[in-house]
Amino acid sequence: MAFNALLPPALGLLFHSSHVVDQWDTWAFVENSTFYAFYLVLEPDTWFSQSFGVASSPDGVHFTDHGVVFTGRCLDPPCPPRPWPRGFWMGSGSVWRAAHPASAARYVVNWSQERGLSQTISFALSDDLLTWRASPTVFPIDPRYYTPSAPNGVRWDGIYSLPADAAAGRDAFPRLGYWTATPAGCGPYGLCNHTMGFGASRDGLTWEARPSPLMEPPTVHWSEVGAVERIAYRNGTAAAYFALLGGNAENQLAEMVTYLAAQPDGPFRAATRNRVLLPKPSCYFARFFRGGGGELLVTHQSFSRVGRAYVAPFKAARVDDDATLRLAWWEGNQRLKGRPVRVRLDADGSLLPRLDPSLGSVLEASFPLPPAGATLPSWPGFVFEQADGGATLLAVDAAARCAAANLTSAAPPSVVHTWDRELPPLPAGELVVARLLYRRDMLELYVNDVLLPVYLLPPTTGSVRVVNIEAQGGAADRIRRWDMSL
Repeated sequence: MAFNALLPPALGLLFHSSHVVDQWDTWAFVENSTFYAFYLVLEPDTWFSQSFGVASSPDGVHFTDHGVVFTGRCLDPPCPPRPWPRGFWMGSGSVWRAAHPASAARYVVNWSQERGLSQTISFALSDDLLTWRASPTVFPIDPRYYTPSAPNGVRWDGIYSLPADAAAGRDAFPRLGYWTATPAGCGPYGLCNHTMGFGASRDGLTWEARPSPLMEPPTVHWSEVGAVERIAYRNGTAAAYFALLGGNAENQLAEMVTYLAAQPDGPFRAATRNRVLLPKPSCYFARFFRGGGGELLVTHQSFSRVGRAYVAPFKAARVDDDATLRLAWWEGNQRLKGRPVRVRLDADGSLLPRLDPSLGSVLEASFPLPPAGATLPSWPGFVFEQADGGATLLAVDAAARCAAANLTSAAPPSVVHTWDRELPPLPAGELVVARLLYRRDMLELYVNDVLLPVYLLPPTTGSVRVVNIEAQGGAADRIRRWDMSL
């Protein structure tokens, strides 16, 4: 990862702190109609952290950065002097309402620290979500069910908490928790956390570990727990516990995959459709959180050209009748739309005026899907001019699948990435609506409000062409454009 000097916070999609050199995992919490986006702070030129920061927003789009709000402390003597060595690092967590009076605070966040070949989970307390103080409570590894140490280290971090009774509301107690953990009997290589840590708490601070849920199939080597929530299907007749896991059982890539279970203690089975919720290589680590009206949202990090992790635009979580979880356009992101720009097209389909990559653009276009069997050059989409003279095509096929391809004048399109959300079949020629977010080479594309790619383009110039978007009245009549309001 490359680390640069401090930059203004809004140079990509969507938020990066101007108070820190770099950041990593993100988690979110909403209280009194205010969005709080937390971010793990990376120490310069390392993957290690000992702090987290927070930014607040009245609308989930425009953030005020409060910088570092908590720095961990050594709770397991002997403690080395600061700066802590690279063997120490803070792992990210999540926030929940505290249970009065046990915690003597309104909010709890959990964080982890590595000590040698092991980890512990610690807690911090707050009354306003902006100032945090350490709690003396420590949740150590329970050796009955989990490996306490190993030559290559173990995992015990990142509790995601939800009410045991889903109908009781977001802040109810008792609570269940899921976290990244290394199960007992894992073997000499300690990082084979191929399932989840699982437990419960009556006060949000004192946790009781329970046996890890059965995972079918287990991940081959490692998985990281992003979040688990009970979500009702669209028709309301059933619900399931959906787990967002980092790490892919098939290829051990840093991708977010979905498992689901009928009961909170499992067994959890890999999703049969849209299993890879966030594929590599441009984003990672999705977490659930509840919006102001109780709506279930998702936060994750996206990567920029210099390797930075940004808090990405929030997504809605949508579950179909067949138990398929997909990420979708969140209506709050309409606030990304700033000044409207009249759309004009050059003879080759280039948008005029040229887009400003540093300002960012929101585009909406309606177009018919191509016929089945149509080849990539005839798919509707967008062409982004690269700074090196090449171009990248982002296009959609008859099944609303997306492909990114490199274009040159000397060869056919060369596909570099594909995204398939396994949507139900659409009629041939169906008119769909695409939404494109584009800023600093970072983009997101939605079709009929379903997220297709989160993608980091090669360096681009801002010259964008539309291709194969034809309808009565001309392509320009089917496109709307706004400057971003960031």
